[in-house]
Parts: sequence; C-alpha cells; structure tokens
Amino acid sequence: MAKQGVSDTNITWHVVPIDSSWMRDNGPIYVTNGTKIWIQNGGGGNFGKWVGYKNDNRIPTYVGKHENMQVSNHLDYIMERGNLEFNGAGTLVLNWDCQNDRNPNMTKAEHEKVLRESFGITKIIWAYGHHPEDGTTGHIDGATRFINKNTLIVTKFGNKTEKDFAVEAKKAGLNVRFYPGDPNCLVGNGFVVAMSDANNESYKELKNILKSFFPKRDIHMVDADTIVNEGGGIHCVTNDQPVLSKKL
Repeated sequence: MAKQGVSDTNITWHVVPIDSSWMRDNGPIYVTNGTKIWIQNGGGGNFGKWVGYKNDNRIPTYVGKHENMQVSNHLDYIMERGNLEFNGAGTLVLNWDCQNDRNPNMTKAEHEKVLRESFGITKIIWAYGHHPEDGTTGHIDGATRFINKNTLIVTKFGNKTEKDFAVEAKKAGLNVRFYPGDPNCLVGNGFVVAMSDANNESYKELKNILKSFFPKRDIHMVDADTIVNEGGGIHCVTNDQPVLSKKL
C-alpha cells in the first residue's frame, strides 16, 4: 500500500482463515428492517471440487460478531451476493443460471419465495445465460448494476442474452443504459472504483461515461487484471457495509 501512496492509518487488518478471496460472496449480506440488521450466510463454489468453503461460511458470523450485529444463518440455501443486485427500493436483479446451479431441483417460484422472505423485496427480474468458461455461472455483477433505484447499466456483450435482459428490465419499468466496459465496480461514499481497460482511449471513454452515471463521485479506474485472471473483479473482492445508527 505504501508503494501506491496509500496510508493504512485508518485501516484495521483482520487475519481470518478463508478458502477464497471473494469477500462479496463469502462475506455477509446485510438486510435492514427498521433499525435491525441481519446477516444472511451462504456459500459454495463452482471452481472445482478442491475449492472448499467451510472457512468462507464462517466469515459472515465473524463480521457480525465484530460489528455487534444480529446474525441470522440460512445455510440451507446457497446465496452468493455477487449474483444479487438490489436497487434499495424493493427490486432485485439476479441470474437464473447461477441460482439454479447452486440450488438445483428448485422451481423459480421456490427460489422467489426464499428471496422475497429473506430480503423483503417486491419485484424480481431474472437474467439468463452465461459464458461457458465463467465459473460463477453468470454472477449478475459482471453484467449489470443499478446506478439509482430506477436505472440499470447493462454491459455491451453484443449478444442475444444481453438484449433479452434489457427488454425484460424495460418491461419491469426500469431505465436501461448500456456501458461498454465491465460494470464489476465498487460504489462507495463519494467514489467509484472501476475496472480499467488496457487501451488508453477506451480508458478515458469509460471514465467519462461513469462520471455521467455518478456525477457526485470521484471515479478511480484500476487495472485489475490479476483479479480478472482468477475469474472475478473489483466488486467480487469487496463487501461494502451499511452505516449503522447504533450497534446492535
């Protein structure tokens, strides 16, 4: 970090055994209901039988106890947050291929019952299809993200899957804007950390487009090839946390 000119003065390091680096998936899912926050625990892997997840499934509980939150474990349903995109106002977007792969032999109605009861959502929009080499079997954070409660950005794959999804999103009453880069970014308080492109002109274009999406945030483009080569992105190795008015 020092080599990059970043101070670790305000950073607290936690040394905790894990099985994979994907904090988006092995970390907690925060659910708010009034002043209470639950953590929903789920895990699994699709990168080979040798990849364990017992340590990963302990991470949400660890975080919850550290932050003095109420923890609710739901280990009977595999749920990876990289495949969950919320608008914060009752709408959830996710990929069917991933959910069906992790929880086989469940109908769509059964999936939706779990999702509605777990998160209190009122609208679910499904995307379908994934690249055959994608070990996540289609995590939604690599294809689309909400930039506000009514608008989705959808990456330009240039294929039928993307077009079908955009149509479904529009039918659900959402605005759709296309983004020619990887939307696997971290949106934080006053900033966006996004995936850069090796092409300098493309890099500038992506930054300008993101600035139009997030005019009140600083845009930081990061070369994340090391993460990408392992099958993930910036969003995958981070897990943003809501601000708590008080510890529970």
